[in-house]
Amino acid sequence: MRLACLWAAPREKPRLQAVHQGHPGCSHSLRQGAALTARGLPPPELEAAKTSLGPIHHLDLSSFDIVAAHHELGAEVRNHVETFLLARLGSLDRTQLLRQVQRARQSRSAILHRLRSRAIDGRIRSAVRAYLHCLSAWTSGAQLESIARRNLKGLLVDGLPVSADDLAIFLQDEEAGCQTGVLREDERSIIMWHTEESGEPPGCSRFDKLRLASFRVPGRGGPRVITAFIYPDLLPGSAFAWSGGDFVQAVDTLHVRPSDTPSAIPVNAVTWLRLFLGGDGASAGIVRALAPFSGGYALTSVYRTASSVHADKVEFAAGMAESSALPETPGSALFQVNLFSDPASKIALENEVIDVERRRLLERRIARTQRTLRMIARSTDMRSGISRMLASRVGGGYAYCNESVKATIIYRMSVEDASVRVGAGPAIRQDQLYAVDWGHTG
Repeated sequence: MRLACLWAAPREKPRLQAVHQGHPGCSHSLRQGAALTARGLPPPELEAAKTSLGPIHHLDLSSFDIVAAHHELGAEVRNHVETFLLARLGSLDRTQLLRQVQRARQSRSAILHRLRSRAIDGRIRSAVRAYLHCLSAWTSGAQLESIARRNLKGLLVDGLPVSADDLAIFLQDEEAGCQTGVLREDERSIIMWHTEESGEPPGCSRFDKLRLASFRVPGRGGPRVITAFIYPDLLPGSAFAWSGGDFVQAVDTLHVRPSDTPSAIPVNAVTWLRLFLGGDGASAGIVRALAPFSGGYALTSVYRTASSVHADKVEFAAGMAESSALPETPGSALFQVNLFSDPASKIALENEVIDVERRRLLERRIARTQRTLRMIARSTDMRSGISRMLASRVGGGYAYCNESVKATIIYRMSVEDASVRVGAGPAIRQDQLYAVDWGHTG
């Protein structure tokens, strides 16, 4: 496939920024609370986690159209995708493999059904069409057809050989951990933070390096650039991502019962579609239009309108979705871990599956965050307070700063401007960050 650079879209101008760790703007009570960060995992283990994958690499693919850019991304991650895919396939027995291929085909049919459904808004159907084109291009770039021929030759599922499309959807039906929060500074500004966490099972690492990738996408007001943190085996949108200074989203896994609904689509397809659409429509309407789902996610978004900044969160699984909005009161917050926000809600009671001990540890993480946010809300520099919170080692493996953290993001959006700071690995120090600032036009 021959790719040509079509035209130069407006690009972000990232820089590596040195950041002072003292945070002099924090209140005295916040500094006292931050002293707790001295406890937790030994610093050498965190240092190894921070340096093992190196710095964040930025792939600027914004000179390509969105489909060609996904082909380039697939080619970039091809070697690691093959390693990870073969490890996943090798962990399945024959019966499990056959079922996974059948499930992938059902998911693809379900996505095609959304494309043809006149009950779904035309903007969303156009985005679904773009998703399928981009998934096909990524599949080609990653050379999944070659992997299928070499490793699954002769395997028939319902009389058909395993195809590259089967493997692509199989890969997209995979989730990660993480935690996300949003805090309102005042009526005109919001801060989002997120830690991207992914445990590494022996011999099956999901990462060969840390990547951000930028893409050019069409929009009502003209082309715009989106930037996403990349899992090599997934399309963009499944972790955290932003569209200039006007939109940012972050995703957290919810532990739910496996779906046996043939019409369910992977939750990672939903997050790609939300990112593609950006601030064009509320998250809840987009998500509900695409139900039912395979898997469970909480999707938090911040977006700007002409006179204000808003944040919302949608928790979705099976055929259900529950949404909540960040109040306009300064100091108000929404926080998400890998639990449904309301354990007594219908969506949680019918879908959530999590063991008692893990729930207890996650609930402790929520309680620690709520206490810290109350201190941060009283400080004179909330963004520095969030930065200090991400360095906390209180809670061991469930601390903000733990060995499974692959990246952190702090994104501040106001009516007038916006900024993003992305760090590699656990936030044991903030010496070098991927940093971008935008003025009023985003």
